[in-house]
Amino acid sequence: MCIRDSTQIVRGTLGEGNGCAAHEEGVCGVCYRISDEHAAEVLDALDFREKGGYTRELVDVTPSDKSRAPVRALLYTATPDNPNFNPSAVTDLSSSAFTIAHTEGPSGPNVDYLFALANFLEEQGERDLHVEQLTKAVKRILVSSREVGQES
Repeated sequence: MCIRDSTQIVRGTLGEGNGCAAHEEGVCGVCYRISDEHAAEVLDALDFREKGGYTRELVDVTPSDKSRAPVRALLYTATPDNPNFNPSAVTDLSSSAFTIAHTEGPSGPNVDYLFALANFLEEQGERDLHVEQLTKAVKRILVSSREVGQES
């Protein structure tokens, strides 16, 4: 999960109270501050990219550095009450991996997003078993697809 805020990088935690599936320590993310002059443009771009299955809400983020004050952040969350939510995206790893390996959204190939997320989490020293399993499954699909393509 990434929470964006552009002037400073803040590793923080977001508790389960906001409806997020989180481990006991919370969810690792990054906050970026967006200037007022760019806020409308950035929100339009995010709303377009995150359409279909995501809700937008303001949440309190507590930085991992407890000497820093909590910040309010905009969070896009996939929730079951959204009519475009696909429950198999969370419950069926194989289906999710296939979709990610073979589709792209407005921001580009979904594999690029997944691999960037996996790299970010690794760089931050965070482990997310679901992301790790999904990344491995997508890589297996991509290797298999290349092998099939070479046989043709």
